[in-house]
Amino acid sequence: MYSGPHTVTNGLVFAAEPTSVRSYPRTGTVWKDISKERHNTTIPSGAWTNSFNGYMNYTSDQTSIISPSAWRGTDELTIEMWYRPATNGIHTGCCDTIFGRYDFRFFQINANLYTMISFNNGGRYYQHPSFSVAYDQWHHIVGARRDNRFIIWADGVQKHNSTFGTGLPLYDTSATWYISTTRQSNVDFGSLRIYNRGLTDSEILQNFNARKNLYI
Repeated sequence: MYSGPHTVTNGLVFAAEPTSVRSYPRTGTVWKDISKERHNTTIPSGAWTNSFNGYMNYTSDQTSIISPSAWRGTDELTIEMWYRPATNGIHTGCCDTIFGRYDFRFFQINANLYTMISFNNGGRYYQHPSFSVAYDQWHHIVGARRDNRFIIWADGVQKHNSTFGTGLPLYDTSATWYISTTRQSNVDFGSLRIYNRGLTDSEILQNFNARKNLYI
């Protein structure tokens, strides 16, 4: 019997998995983090619905907060999401977070998805490359800070690879991480993950292949 690839667990510090009843048991207001860190997320009242088909649908302009009190890794980090923006949704969020924190996040403006990372070189500066995303389709998006590089993958293809510069600390216990803030609505979320290291290219592809049959 063939068994497909498993998702990478080395360095995993946040994992919200709608397909797992361990992460969301189909009832209640808690979306559980099934990584070892257990940073559970409270679902805002009226903001989320669950289709029971392996994803969470964000329907209003409320905020879900992750509290990263025990994350490690000041130099490298990876954020990863499976998501699907709806044609009839609101996607005007300059520059409201879809997933991440202020200095390292995804946000969408119309049909363009931006992956932003900030760095410090005598002041705060930003890289925020963008690429178009199709509405009503699932996308696997990965942003990684690895080996002094800023790397972005979308749907199993590398989209960006540039020098990172002098980085602001990616480990910050006071930083707030968000799942879909204001000016974004009707967005479906599948797996959401954060790693305290930069995933390799082969690991990014491994995670894409491990979940693509669920969403594509």
